[in-house]
Amino acid sequence: MVNWKRFERLWNKEEPVQEKFEYYLFLQFVQSYFKYRQIRKPVVVEIGVKQIKQRYFYEAFLGADWYGIDIVSFSCPKICLGNSSDSSTLERLKCLLKGRMIDLLFIDGNHDYSVVKMDWQMYSVLTAHLVAFHDINLQGKEYTGSFVGSVYQLWNELKLQGLSMVEFNCPGLIEVVDGSLIDHYLCDPGIGVVLLDRGRPEVGWKFDDKTLFELMWGRKGKFYARTQGKVYC
Repeated sequence: MVNWKRFERLWNKEEPVQEKFEYYLFLQFVQSYFKYRQIRKPVVVEIGVKQIKQRYFYEAFLGADWYGIDIVSFSCPKICLGNSSDSSTLERLKCLLKGRMIDLLFIDGNHDYSVVKMDWQMYSVLTAHLVAFHDINLQGKEYTGSFVGSVYQLWNELKLQGLSMVEFNCPGLIEVVDGSLIDHYLCDPGIGVVLLDRGRPEVGWKFDDKTLFELMWGRKGKFYARTQGKVYC
């Protein structure tokens, strides 16, 4: 189980662009998945590295060998600089992986439908176990007044294909900065995971809702609704 106090310490030091409790639940699921399969050093690839904040969590809690793809250079030898849709970027990643399969692919780059779908098609074939999508619930202008992507369209399409899938949703406040304006919206971006290894489903996996519910009574009186994991098998 992902230790909450350790998670919170790392969060306070290297806060990623994620909803806190949603990401905590997601990490706990992934950790239990790999532990069940005795995968001790999983290969994790992030499309869209968000200032390399999530890398620290994958390394700390999964013992991961992490790689990233991004259009921004961070002077990191484990990041493939370039557009994820370009075949040259894919080839550079293959060189870094040296024939290894990806254990966890986290897609969080360009949120346009066609780009997300291309990421899924190009990189899921290199993935043995889990493909995660961020922002599966955000739809157009519903929350922010500006375009936030179409990941939900692909996610809903994948649901119709009979895949094994898990959703992590945790409603909470997000801050949106548009020029000089700062607005707050109540929403749940959502993380969706496709389980490619259908031969060994996570039938026994569950989360202690009571513990998480207690954690989500914020220390400054802010209340977050309970996180729920929805499983499609």
